[in-house]
Amino acid sequence: MTPAYLALARARDHIVEWLEKLEPRLDDGEPEPRREYARLAEVLAAITAQIRPEMTGELLTTKQMAERLGIAPKTLLRQKASGKITPAKVLGKRGPAAFRWSAR
Repeated sequence: MTPAYLALARARDHIVEWLEKLEPRLDDGEPEPRREYARLAEVLAAITAQIRPEMTGELLTTKQMAERLGIAPKTLLRQKASGKITPAKVLGKRGPAAFRWSAR
């Protein structure tokens, strides 16, 4: 992971903390906490979009890829064996840890 990715991940975590602190104040009737909350939510959405695995070129484990596809890891490996899907990188000869999948 690059230093920029790590900095964005830390910023994301801080923004989530700030949003959680602002949430109890949203019903106070004051407009400022709502404006600040909306602004932080926009920033969080922008940061999150930039650190998605497909944006960073990160490779996913079999478990992560299966979760993304909404299937079981064994199903993903069966699809790989039948040629329906191809891993981005082969690290070993067998098992779920042998493959990495492109997030794109």
